[in-house]
Amino acid sequence: MLWKHQDWRTGLAEVRHSRRLTVSFVCTIANYEYGFFWHFNQDETIKAEVKLTGILSLGAVQPGESRKYGTTIALGLYAPVHQHFFVARMDMVVDNKPGETFNQVVEVNVKAEEPRKNNVHNNAFYAEEELLTSELDAMLDCSPLSARHWIVRNTRTINQTGQLTGYKLVPGSNCLPLAGSEAKFLRRATFLKHNLWLTLYALGEMYPGGEFPNQNPRVGEGLATWFKQNRSIEKTNIVLCIWRDAHSKIRRLACHASGTYRFCAQATLLSCYRCATKFK
Repeated sequence: MLWKHQDWRTGLAEVRHSRRLTVSFVCTIANYEYGFFWHFNQDETIKAEVKLTGILSLGAVQPGESRKYGTTIALGLYAPVHQHFFVARMDMVVDNKPGETFNQVVEVNVKAEEPRKNNVHNNAFYAEEELLTSELDAMLDCSPLSARHWIVRNTRTINQTGQLTGYKLVPGSNCLPLAGSEAKFLRRATFLKHNLWLTLYALGEMYPGGEFPNQNPRVGEGLATWFKQNRSIEKTNIVLCIWRDAHSKIRRLACHASGTYRFCAQATLLSCYRCATKFK
């Protein structure tokens, strides 16, 4: 459903059906299949989803024994609790013509108004914007307590109401790495220390974890190294790198085939909404 409304005065109802274009691919990595789905909708929203399926990687336990770090799913078998991290790299060119680089990013937090004369019912709140101007200021984290989101907008294009045109980035539910700061995998994936990174586009800076993540840390590779340049990200070509955690505490499934336990899970990586459209 794209849109629906029923007028309470007349009783008349209208509805518009929706269609969407989905671009997808599946990667098989060891015991997992990862399905990536990019949905392009008629209302100009873009949504990225990840589906996890395949077979479980299990450990053995003695009869009657349980594991603190996993879930018993069958006699003598347990599945460890674990995390998956998926990174989306988006080269944002919002309403730019070829050769133009007029984008900027603002962080938006919703705040409650202080009790005062014009807030007698103590229920007023407002959205506050902060312009992000450099890479070191743009290592960002999600905050559900303030409905935090980000807007990538064009500084030279406005719509009929005078608003700068742009896209709002809304991350899915997330969880930071459940590991100590000295964990070895964080040396390879230092970008996991923050949920969202904004960086200046540069040829050759393609992979947040470096070109060969299994061999990292490598000098000069990855987001954590690029950010040390502290380049300006105001009115330029901006790249967004956002990651999503899929936290897996396996539940016991009722079905299995050929002695292999199957599963399927789904996570929303991100959603992009048109927050101001240019009308011709």
